Amino acid sequence: MTGNIAHATKIRNLHVGYDNTFEQKSRIQIHSCEYHLIRESVDSLYPDKLQVDSTTKGRNMKPRISMVTLGVADLARSVKFYEQGLGFPRMESPPEVAFFTLNGTWLGLYDRDALAEDATVSGEGSGFRGIALAHNVASESEVDDVLAEAVAAGATLVKPGQKVFWGGYSGYFADPDGHLWEVAHNPFAWVGPKDPE
Repeated sequence: MTGNIAHATKIRNLHVGYDNTFEQKSRIQIHSCEYHLIRESVDSLYPDKLQVDSTTKGRNMKPRISMVTLGVADLARSVKFYEQGLGFPRMESPPEVAFFTLNGTWLGLYDRDALAEDATVSGEGSGFRGIALAHNVASESEVDDVLAEAVAAGATLVKPGQKVFWGGYSGYFADPDGHLWEVAHNPFAWVGPKDPE
């Protein structure tokens, strides 16, 4: 996903007349409909350039993620990992759940089986879950630093930091329940909310 956004950002810059070197060198082909879908995603990252069109105007669901909730096997272990290991600020929460304030959204931790029951789906299954959370940083060395910090806190290193096909640098770790986090440096654009100064 980070790669698609990086590529679409470069294409977007081409569209408004900034830089054409990336497209000339890129081997990635984005078809017309894919281009427009990804471009809309990139545009939404820049509120000053965001324009409401007929597809979003008047809709009840707004382009916003209020909270990401992770189903966990051991709440106390996961709270320790995120609060003490990664330093996420924990909010006052009921004992059966934990909430953390992140820059631009909340993170929730909840018993995996209880979360599945709440969603009325089966809690069985393992392996790749079809989703990865992403944390962008300002340099390649910061990618390595965050990965090392996560591993020291109890994470499993899934993919060491390395140059990737879309021109950035990234790696992956898994939290104690196997949830994947991508840590990435995107040299083309900042992805997501900016850190408070």
